[in-house]
Amino acid sequence: MLLMRIQDLLQIILAICLLLLPAVLLAALLRVPPMYRLAQRDRSLRAGIVLGNGLLCFGITYGMLAWLAAVVIYSIAEFYFDSVFGLMSGITRASVDQFKWGIITELWLRGIVPAGGGQRCLSGSMTSCQLADMASKISSPESFSFILLGLALFSALVNLLLGWRFTRSPAGQRQADHST
Repeated sequence: MLLMRIQDLLQIILAICLLLLPAVLLAALLRVPPMYRLAQRDRSLRAGIVLGNGLLCFGITYGMLAWLAAVVIYSIAEFYFDSVFGLMSGITRASVDQFKWGIITELWLRGIVPAGGGQRCLSGSMTSCQLADMASKISSPESFSFILLGLALFSALVNLLLGWRFTRSPAGQRQADHST
């Protein structure tokens, strides 16, 4: 029992670390000398660079989380093949495996593109769209998009705070600027 709780705790810690990885890596790019010098020129330029980096972090993190959600939905649907895909006539496991990446791509696109109402096929492959419709019966990416948005916003906020910290002037230079 205790071992399971420790494993659960370790999985949560690993998930948080993976969530913060894009935030830290993109913020570290602001320490590259050309970016750092550019951010030092002006406070508003620094704010723009940090904000742009934060928006990039949000987009990358949200895209990664939506892709992960699509893979999980597909995996669950494949596990429960008979009750999900078995409802379509002529569908076999081999045909579903053949369209695996098309289904995942369609689920991912549905997760990142806001719903416009009605039937939609964003990937262009009708077979992939029909199979994605069947996989969506378990759970659609849109159903937990607010959770994904919240997690991506958290990652972007961490990126903004780190970016602002990483582009600060050294302490001695700040004191010299204030005394003149």
